[in-house]
Amino acid sequence: MEFKKIIKYLLPYGLIVLLRRIISKIPLYLKFKIIDNDIKDNHISCISILKNYGTNEILKITREDIMHPLYLRNNTSDVYVYKNVFEEYIHNFTVKNEPKYIIDAGANIGMVTLFFANKYKNAKIISVEPENNNYELLVENTKNYSNITTIKSALWNDCREIYLYDCDSNWGFQVGIDKTDNNDVKQLIKTISISKIMDDFNIDSIDILKIDIEGSEKEVFESNNDFIKKTNCIIIELHERLKKGCNKAFFKNVKMFDDIGIRKDNIYLSKNNYIKML
Repeated sequence: MEFKKIIKYLLPYGLIVLLRRIISKIPLYLKFKIIDNDIKDNHISCISILKNYGTNEILKITREDIMHPLYLRNNTSDVYVYKNVFEEYIHNFTVKNEPKYIIDAGANIGMVTLFFANKYKNAKIISVEPENNNYELLVENTKNYSNITTIKSALWNDCREIYLYDCDSNWGFQVGIDKTDNNDVKQLIKTISISKIMDDFNIDSIDILKIDIEGSEKEVFESNNDFIKKTNCIIIELHERLKKGCNKAFFKNVKMFDDIGIRKDNIYLSKNNYIKML
């Protein structure tokens, strides 16, 4: 698909994202009703409720298609993401060559990381997440996987300290250079750039780069973006509604990608037919 045709996807993509955000706020979409058999996935072999892990009701789910149990917080957006990844298989595609390096930026509690770790067992996966509670569960979910490394940082265009804001406690956290006057600031955190990750792990090219960072994609793609030409596939959720200029910064700098796909809230870009959507 020619890149110039990508513009026709932007309007429906924005509308789809908005509708899904509205629908996902309905509590029934965010809670496993175990007694009522809300879970219909045949891959699940066991599910139990743990109440001794933090302040949330934590679900422990054992699936036949993943190597180790996973944990998520019931009645939160964790359930929505879990269903997207493991029931609707939004990241189910074929690859031209088996991926060697995968970066999951904005990994949250690790659902996408776990999906890729079980599908591509020989890939080295680096998962980046800045928020304390999310990161704690990310570590719990990935501790038994030798091919996953977690980094407690926010993705940015350089390495510095930055403020973490609670922009929507049910969905995500934003970061910013300036401290606001309201009570949204949670903590001061460290940032990391994709170039720094590549240097630290001796990565010459990224096979799959998944980005969901609540507006920071503007800074990531505006500058220090040499990683783009070294990446075969980008999976990204854009957050123009949270930060103006995200769309422009992204699409201006990804013109070397020759194919596009849209599924749920995500845009999939690929070079040289590296991925094929299923």
